[in-house]
Amino acid sequence: KQWYQRRVRGKGNHQHPWALFVEFYRIQHGKSFTEQPQYQLSQSFGLRIQRQSINTKQSLLSCIHKVRESHEPFKRSSDAKFKALIIHGINDGMLGQWFRVLAQCDTLQQSAYESWSYMTKHGFSDAIKIADRLSNIKFDLPTDVALRVFHIPEDTETPIY
Repeated sequence: KQWYQRRVRGKGNHQHPWALFVEFYRIQHGKSFTEQPQYQLSQSFGLRIQRQSINTKQSLLSCIHKVRESHEPFKRSSDAKFKALIIHGINDGMLGQWFRVLAQCDTLQQSAYESWSYMTKHGFSDAIKIADRLSNIKFDLPTDVALRVFHIPEDTETPIY
């Protein structure tokens, strides 16, 4: 529970859910995954890697990376990053699968949760079932409206104040 106490607990000794996803990214070597040339090339040109399709874990790592890249330069809060990740999961129909991957990460469970916790005992199954139902519905929700101000297309004549 060492990383949990050092990284996740904030004021009031409560855990922020975004910190769990960041820790999952670290445990699963998300940085090295997103630094692979084929990943960077596919992201730059919006291509799918032909050799093998992206799996659920890679999809989650990719999304965590995207949220960090888009939100951290603007000093967005953990709440904003977590909301963006959840909205990406809903839009992509992957939220339930991402929760399942997170729940099945033994290293994360052992370091973040007590043996008697709901996550350890039940594997977050109720939330996964609810999130799985959302995957049947098409969503196109904005990931972070507050960031739109910083992303003005270059071909517009809109002045920046």
